[in-house]
Amino acid sequence: MAVDGTSKLMKYLLLVFTFFFWMTGIVMATVGVWFMSDIRFLEYIKFISAVSGSPDLYYIKTGGILFAFLGLFSLLVGFIGCIGSLKENKLFLTIFLALLTFLILGVLATTVWAIVTRNRFEDVLHQEINRYVDLYSQPGHDQIANTMDHLQQFGRCCGANGTIDWATREVEIPHSCINGYTGERYLRGCNEEIMFLYRVQFGMLTSVGVLVALELLIGLSCTLCLWRSIDTKDTYKY
Repeated sequence: MAVDGTSKLMKYLLLVFTFFFWMTGIVMATVGVWFMSDIRFLEYIKFISAVSGSPDLYYIKTGGILFAFLGLFSLLVGFIGCIGSLKENKLFLTIFLALLTFLILGVLATTVWAIVTRNRFEDVLHQEINRYVDLYSQPGHDQIANTMDHLQQFGRCCGANGTIDWATREVEIPHSCINGYTGERYLRGCNEEIMFLYRVQFGMLTSVGVLVALELLIGLSCTLCLWRSIDTKDTYKY
């Protein structure tokens, strides 16, 4: 009877887990799509892609695509876990265990990728934007000036660290530092603006990844307990 009680407890715990697992899958897919489709973020990535040593747009999108895929795949995995738990079927539970392990590795890999990517390119971005400001008014660098103008206008920022960058270089503040509709002058530096959005995007991916990995580990433990209790009951039967 003790074995049956443990089995039923694990069974219902696993059913509760699969419900939250489905919700988590939807959240993961949503975060992945948001990561890939945020307009301002993608516009910054286009600028970053032109920087030597920086990630290109498709490389950055890879994390979002993988996260969205894992989220949608979780819905299928949750269904298999639900069937295995309801039927107390060892075959379904074994498949569920294998797929959970795969998901844990996938989520951890995506999380590590997000951390490494963010830390790797922060310094590169700061240096490059400062270089663009230095070359902005120099002859023969029209492309750099156009890119910086676009970045300032789209990002609603000014210079690398604010309007002081242009004052210290004795350069007139570009018109791209001014809102064309309201006449408001942008005070925030583009370094700060880009990295704020960069950290928000990758921070969301990292936070969700860590929480999902912990949830999957709990589900893995519950599944193992149910799997073992079914095995024990079979042993007692025969």
